Amino acid sequence: AALGVPNMQPDELITLAWCMGFVSLSESSFLEEVLTAVLDGPLLGQLSVSDLGRLAWSFVNLGRDEPKLFDVLQQELVSKVAVGRLSEDAKILVEFASGVLGTVWACSFAGQLKEFARSAVSQVLQTIGRALAIDATLVPIVINNAGDSSRSAVKSSSLDARIMLELADRLVVYKPPGWQTDDGKGKLEGESLSCFVRATMVDHRSRILDDLCHGRGFLHRLDVPSSGLILVATSYEAFYDLRMQLEAGELIRDYITLCHGWLSGQRHDVRTKIHSWSDGKNSPSFVGRFGRASRTRLQVLALRCLASSRALCVIFARIVTGRMHQIRLHTAHVGHPTVCDGKYTGQSTYGDDVAWCPRNFMHRYRLIFRGSANQKQSGFSEALEALPSDLADALKKSSIVRKTSPKALQRWNRFKIPDLPKIWSCSSPAFSRGCTRPPLARRSTQHSCSRS
Repeated sequence: AALGVPNMQPDELITLAWCMGFVSLSESSFLEEVLTAVLDGPLLGQLSVSDLGRLAWSFVNLGRDEPKLFDVLQQELVSKVAVGRLSEDAKILVEFASGVLGTVWACSFAGQLKEFARSAVSQVLQTIGRALAIDATLVPIVINNAGDSSRSAVKSSSLDARIMLELADRLVVYKPPGWQTDDGKGKLEGESLSCFVRATMVDHRSRILDDLCHGRGFLHRLDVPSSGLILVATSYEAFYDLRMQLEAGELIRDYITLCHGWLSGQRHDVRTKIHSWSDGKNSPSFVGRFGRASRTRLQVLALRCLASSRALCVIFARIVTGRMHQIRLHTAHVGHPTVCDGKYTGQSTYGDDVAWCPRNFMHRYRLIFRGSANQKQSGFSEALEALPSDLADALKKSSIVRKTSPKALQRWNRFKIPDLPKIWSCSSPAFSRGCTRPPLARRSTQHSCSRS
């Protein structure tokens, strides 16, 4: 930064800004120079699509509220995606899409995503999806080595996994505990959910289900001990449509979890920076100055108590971001770790928990997403899955002390989020991510999570 923005190459400047954002080093004079160079100088036109996303992310992570910056970055993004013919090289297409989605996420997280940008980006992502699907030589596929994907290769326990909702080009799958959302990242540590999906789709097989570069179609993951709903794209076009919804904050992911202690009914948000180690889930993530911005919304459902007088609380959680172990880490960070979590609770607490709870008490019970604009099923869909029997039985071992008011639950179920400041900073932590309940087109099931 001492060299000054005018003496730096664009890639050097963006890399430095990104590093400053990651370590939360807010050098005001440097950032002001960057703003001037972008808003009033020639720098903007020299940035690639990936650079736009990294620059937007830097200002978001530093808590800088710069509406004009986010606006010009989106205008530049639209101009870049609208110019010329897309590459026919699969790797370039995938990298281009990643850069575009990075800018969308940053602008959405800052509460600054504009409709003109969202519309243009959606169109180009659909074009990329169609291009990847047309020619098999374009797609960098790595076939799963975990075993045969035929129906006979799926063990009898696969009856626990099931399709909850099937649309033309996307599925909602129930992942039982002990199963792994094996999207190609990391070693296989449980039953393979990808094998189940491919066996189920054997008559309508899509190449994306074998493509590690696109996570075998999985849009998100769940930890192996956890249970819940997983969204799967069965085409490249659907994958990028759903990724757009995810990065734009339109895809709802709700969880139910049992935590230690009695969380205050006034605690509705946790906003921190999370750092995860490169060795993945083998090491715990942690909250600190370094890392990536994260946010989890919370709603206490009920206060409970074990016979041993240990206080517990049932919590609904909605993730705005999807960092590794985010809910487990955030609840532990505010002093209410999830039950039976050996990674984020003390050894003695975990030892007591396993005596009455079989696994980490976390279950993703609801997904809400939009169907394909090219299909009749283009409205919002809601998939629901009740609390599994093993967790329901564990919950019955505690007694209710107090339930949350119906008004609070009504507000949660209607997705009405109170107005919040538009940007987060260390002095005033708040992120804007408003959401109103969309008209639901269909539900996969009428079950709801336990209200006891």
